[in-house]
Amino acid sequence: MARRSSKDISAPSTRPAPAYAAAPAGAGKRAAKGKGGIGWTIVFWFALAVFLVAAFFVGRTLWSYRQGTAQYEKLAEDVIALPDDDSVLTIDAMQVDWDALMAINSNTIGWLFVPGTNINYPVVWCGNDTTYLTRTFDGKPGGNVTFGTLFLEGENSPDLSDPHNVIFGHAMKNGTMFAAFHRMSYNGTFEQCRDIYLLTPKGNLHLRTFAYVHVVATDLAVMTAKFASPAELASFIQNKMDRTMFQPADEVPAASEMSKIFSFITCDSASSAGRYIVYAYVVESSIPGIEGFGGEDPNTPGISTDLVDGLGW
Repeated sequence: MARRSSKDISAPSTRPAPAYAAAPAGAGKRAAKGKGGIGWTIVFWFALAVFLVAAFFVGRTLWSYRQGTAQYEKLAEDVIALPDDDSVLTIDAMQVDWDALMAINSNTIGWLFVPGTNINYPVVWCGNDTTYLTRTFDGKPGGNVTFGTLFLEGENSPDLSDPHNVIFGHAMKNGTMFAAFHRMSYNGTFEQCRDIYLLTPKGNLHLRTFAYVHVVATDLAVMTAKFASPAELASFIQNKMDRTMFQPADEVPAASEMSKIFSFITCDSASSAGRYIVYAYVVESSIPGIEGFGGEDPNTPGISTDLVDGLGW
């Protein structure tokens, strides 16, 4: 028998075993799952916080719109009286409680009413073009939503004696203020809303539109024009007739025949530099010193809910 060498005998090893302790089944998965769970929790709470903040601002905006609209609607209910039968309107049939308006705001110069739209608001003048951009009729800041107040250009005379009288108003996203004038650009309602009534403490005016233009804010069309002569005024008016986006269906007076015009300016929501302007001449007047082109008031509807709803206002 072959003798075994001592070298062939394997002695027990005294070296410690490698530290590969077998982990319980699924332990790695639970650890990974725990880390991922913390990450998703953070994402969830962050997303929820963003949602709540956004919801707060949206809610505050909607509430501001509601409050501003309600304020002007209540004012109209309290101070302006329209005929019970509003199928026919005349400048003498509409009455405004001027004392009530003046008690709220002594800068009041008139009330603007456009049949077929929801334009039914007071007009003020204070000698500048900034104050009422952000303040409602009661003089308070508009808050989260800036309704402002319709106002006559600061350089105009508050008695409307200038050849060109300019009235500004915001085009609100909820369809109020001068949004109806803005939306004429794409809903084809220029011809349906040709008649405008401007009521004042001294008498009332019936106006009719003759041009609708889109300009940039620096265009000469938006400035209050102080004309050196009737010919200069006529040239200004003819320029608007030539540039109008819509042609009136009826025959309007020649530019040289118009001695006084009104323009109603609102912003272009697609461009901060853009403006939409509606131009109108005087059809009939009960204000001393202001003459119209005569003729009976046409049959014009009052504020038609059906028309307003149908146009998306």
